[in-house]
Amino acid sequence: MKLTKIAGIVVAVLGVTAVGGSWYTGQQVEAKYQDLIQLGNNSLKQLAAYGITAEIKDVQFQRHFFSSDVKYTLETQVDGQTYAFKGDDKLFHGPLPLNRLTKGNLSPVLASIESKIQLPENLKVYFEQQALLGKGQSDISYSGASTAEFNINPIRLTDGSLAISKSNYIYEYDPATKKAEAEVKAENVKFVDSEKIETEIQGLRYQFDTVSDKQYPLLTLGKYSVDMTSLKISDNEAAPFTMLFNHLTSTGKSTLEKDRVISSGDAKAEIEMQVDNNKVKLGQFKMDVLVDMDAQGMNDLTPYLSSPEKFESAEAGNVVQSIMMKSPKIEIKDLSFENGKGKNNLSLLLNLDKFDVNQMGSFDSILKIFRASYLDTKLNIASIEEFSSQVTQLEGVSKEEADQQAKLTVEELINQAKASTLAEVDNENIKMKLTIDQGKVNLNGRDVPKEEVEGALFILMLGLGSMGMQ
Repeated sequence: MKLTKIAGIVVAVLGVTAVGGSWYTGQQVEAKYQDLIQLGNNSLKQLAAYGITAEIKDVQFQRHFFSSDVKYTLETQVDGQTYAFKGDDKLFHGPLPLNRLTKGNLSPVLASIESKIQLPENLKVYFEQQALLGKGQSDISYSGASTAEFNINPIRLTDGSLAISKSNYIYEYDPATKKAEAEVKAENVKFVDSEKIETEIQGLRYQFDTVSDKQYPLLTLGKYSVDMTSLKISDNEAAPFTMLFNHLTSTGKSTLEKDRVISSGDAKAEIEMQVDNNKVKLGQFKMDVLVDMDAQGMNDLTPYLSSPEKFESAEAGNVVQSIMMKSPKIEIKDLSFENGKGKNNLSLLLNLDKFDVNQMGSFDSILKIFRASYLDTKLNIASIEEFSSQVTQLEGVSKEEADQQAKLTVEELINQAKASTLAEVDNENIKMKLTIDQGKVNLNGRDVPKEEVEGALFILMLGLGSMGMQ
């Protein structure tokens, strides 16, 4: 089973646990819970965008004086397989639930629920044959706001492609603002793809808050932050190779501005590289990105992001084309790599006018859709030389010899830059700035004649390609 599918199933279960308390409304619950279950099922329908169907069914409610027992089934279908989770909840009635009183908590709430989720037999193999997915507790206030905490047992696939340590989930929801906040923690996450590339995360902490929008229900709006002690990517096949990102942090947000969705994010990490037993500390990586897109188009594209096959379909291509025709903006404010010798920077702004693809009959018409777009790069000579030497040392070459090879490599790079006339070179840096604005092209402060424009645009495309955006 794919990692994304397992994650989706867990999200469905956690969603039921987190909002499950909204079923319980004191004395009125038995009359209203069917309506509330329908409301919960409507929310679960959003998982269809990721190839998952989920439904709460077979709810049984038995009321006692201080508490009630609730049993239900959460049925999920993924890749043609059906998984039936059994929920077993103990609901302690408010205003002072017994389970909170025994812990000295005297704050009044409508209800407090202790939850256990039984694993279906066909999923136990992924959870080391344990009976439970995990346990949780949620509290429901009289306003309808809920808080929940759930602990998921370790997950390990039999083929070794996925292993997740015991994980912790905290969730808060306010129905008045329709805002949800969540935090996920896991000490270790490891997965191996079909190419035998192993990715391992240590010390994961992921926080996010979301708000829903009726017009664009599939858009993820809100803020996030991610912290990882380390992110390790390894290829252990022919020649063992590892990239290590230490103290990786990232923050970002997505907001609606009329019919546009504006997303921004930043990231930074300390980078190490290892080949066999040779390891070097390369330096610090930073990135700051902003994307401005048509909200309806991005909402329509979301269902195709659940798998590479869907994203590569003709239908997804039509949606992407529609987005590109509605003035997209992609801005890399800063992409930098810095070591002890210096700093290297790249910034990029791709800013397109609205256009009709059916009327793009010439190169000039393509060029004119670019509005104030630019690619600005600076390579620090000493920094690149240090980087080249370190990479060569990973191959077992002595530092002295690696330094000599690096110096020759950088000298050749400088000569090529000077000969091409595409870059400017001084004693410290190799620099290039290309701007395109409604058909006018400027390279390093020089207006580019029409006969050279195609080459200039090709440079911009290379810049996009280096960022994985082509």
